[in-house]
Amino acid sequence: MEEPYKLILWGLGKEYNSHVMCLKHQESLNEIRINAVTANEIPHYSRIDGWPLIEKEKIKRITFDYILVMNEAYQDEIVTDIMKLGIERKRILPCRILDIPYFTWSRYIRLLESEISILSNNCWGGIVCRTLGMECRSPFKNLALSAKDLLELLPNLQENVMEKPEFVEFRKEVHSGIRYPVMKLKNAYIHFNHDTSVEEALEKWNRRLRKINYNNLFVEIYTEDRDVVEHFISLETKKKACFVPQGFGIKDPNVYELEMLPGQREFWEVVNSNASNGANSYLLDIISLLAGEKKYRVD
Repeated sequence: MEEPYKLILWGLGKEYNSHVMCLKHQESLNEIRINAVTANEIPHYSRIDGWPLIEKEKIKRITFDYILVMNEAYQDEIVTDIMKLGIERKRILPCRILDIPYFTWSRYIRLLESEISILSNNCWGGIVCRTLGMECRSPFKNLALSAKDLLELLPNLQENVMEKPEFVEFRKEVHSGIRYPVMKLKNAYIHFNHDTSVEEALEKWNRRLRKINYNNLFVEIYTEDRDVVEHFISLETKKKACFVPQGFGIKDPNVYELEMLPGQREFWEVVNSNASNGANSYLLDIISLLAGEKKYRVD
């Protein structure tokens, strides 16, 4: 039997209270062991829910594998505080992972340790990484390009992405209104629609480029173009997902039809929603999807 993962919980509030029974159940299954609970301010008690309460400055005295942050609203600030105590970023996890359908610690940690890189033609990859509390090991984050252009970059990927993107023009982002750069990489036009300057876009691209794990790639696209879908199906990579509108009609284990729900006006909203435990997240087991396993939850 595998040893349980040893955790410290950081935070006492809404998320702690809403997940305490889930954590107790996972302890009963021997998946985890809670070795301590802490927070920026702790009550004057020695234990809570049977777990030791400690001052945050004492966490390095406790044996643990991961710290689970039980506060979504101040997640980033708490991560900064924990890292100031000398804890590596990769050992800090968000409590939102407990809400992922079919979540188990063993499956999740295997995915985390696989250091997967997601190549995505929209924000899906970055949203998935945030939802799962994983480091994003891909330059294809917070940008957009056509599915066709992404697929054409995949042959000789390592050689292609090492070329410097060339500035083409500035455009105005439809939803945010920001002025962002469009750049060309080989024959692909990349819209850096979260950046306001060429310098900022290139700095982020190059920083993320250095993190790609070419030994564990996952390809994601969304499209309404049947020719693009056929091209996608022909890819040799086993870890992939293509999202198409409901009723698209092409049957393939890696092509997923997504339903538009009330309030959703554009297809990209549906795609991003299933990456974030949003309204469409009931469709997929996201951990199995990234592992290249069977993952559709509906018939």
